[in-house]
Amino acid sequence: MLPPLFPQPLIPRLLLALCLFSTPLTGHTDFSVADEEGNELQIRVMAAEGELVTLWFSDLVEEERPHFQQLLESIQQSGVEVWSSRILEDLFLTRDDKTVMALDGRRIARIIEAAQQHTRKKILLLSYDRMSIPLLRGVRIWQQNHPDEHSLSGVALLYPNLFIAPERAGDAAEPAPILSLTNIPVALFQPEKGQHAKRISQVMERLWRAGSAATLYPLADIRDWYIMHDPSKNPAERRIRGQLPRQLHQLAQQLEQYTFPTRPIQQALTKPVATEVDLYRLTPITERPTAPDFTLQSSSGETLRLSQLHGKIVLINFWASWCPPCVEEIPSMNALYRRYSAQGLEILAINFQETQSEVSAFMKKVKIDFPVLLDRDGTAAHQWNVFSLPSSFLIDRDGRVRYSVSRSIYWNRPEIFAILDKLTTE
Repeated sequence: MLPPLFPQPLIPRLLLALCLFSTPLTGHTDFSVADEEGNELQIRVMAAEGELVTLWFSDLVEEERPHFQQLLESIQQSGVEVWSSRILEDLFLTRDDKTVMALDGRRIARIIEAAQQHTRKKILLLSYDRMSIPLLRGVRIWQQNHPDEHSLSGVALLYPNLFIAPERAGDAAEPAPILSLTNIPVALFQPEKGQHAKRISQVMERLWRAGSAATLYPLADIRDWYIMHDPSKNPAERRIRGQLPRQLHQLAQQLEQYTFPTRPIQQALTKPVATEVDLYRLTPITERPTAPDFTLQSSSGETLRLSQLHGKIVLINFWASWCPPCVEEIPSMNALYRRYSAQGLEILAINFQETQSEVSAFMKKVKIDFPVLLDRDGTAAHQWNVFSLPSSFLIDRDGRVRYSVSRSIYWNRPEIFAILDKLTTE
């Protein structure tokens, strides 16, 4: 009889090693979960050795964001696992506000359940911008389905948009109803130059009233969407991005001090899920309020006060150079100005929280025929209840707001001509 190739005590250990190398480790490979309608929801896994999983819910659809991917890789390299979901892409939906706001949270709850089944690590849920609302809805449904479950650390929201857009530009935005039903720990990373920085206190108040251990992390000199930007172009953004992996570690440790509420607030939503209306046209303001006055410096260094233009028809446009829809409507606005300037039309483009050098550099690339004013700290935008960029307001000769729009529109068209023809003859 030939002697065994390996000593007998070694064989069980070799078999175990072969099993480990041939069988994927739980939680370390991509997986999917089916929703109630049979749609496959994919969870992409970037494995790490630490004891924390960050589960990201993004709004990406068939696009790659290399700088966002680099950020996720830096988080993974710090020892935190990174799992990500693209619900809109998996459901073949478009990436727009109305579609995101229609997500009721059921699929997010299902993904959280699947994540729990694939790991014993603590799970920190993350999202950003508009996806913050569906995420909170999903966590509430998960709470209802999993009483006494303790595997979630909490939720972290980056530059969150937690408001229901008003039907008219200039009306006050309402905090999302889900905030009043959220009692889980929530951390909000709010950019100082973000569009909702001056409204964030309303969000914190709603969360605290609901019993959430909510924490606010202000990000100095940062704009929204910083996680998607090229960090080499902005030292402040590069610094904040570099701090995020360490902050997630610290946040998870901090959340361990809180008692995670295992049951949701026993109260139904007072109204159905808001889906928002599409407003790609000028909307009449029947109340005709007096336009809020302001004094701002122009890009050329001159000071202009709105009340000085009494007797003129004034189109006020809040915009930013980093906002693609804002840039898209500039040519048609130039054409409108050329058509009606002799009849008393003035256009004021109020730039949102960019420096004079940034605006000047942009104007060397894009021709703007009308004055550009600098709203350096966002006070004017807040005064006018600007919810999204671009937002525009049309003021009559008596200084009253007659029309508004909170979207980018094509200005050089007959419908706009008819409105201006009427205003110029009043």
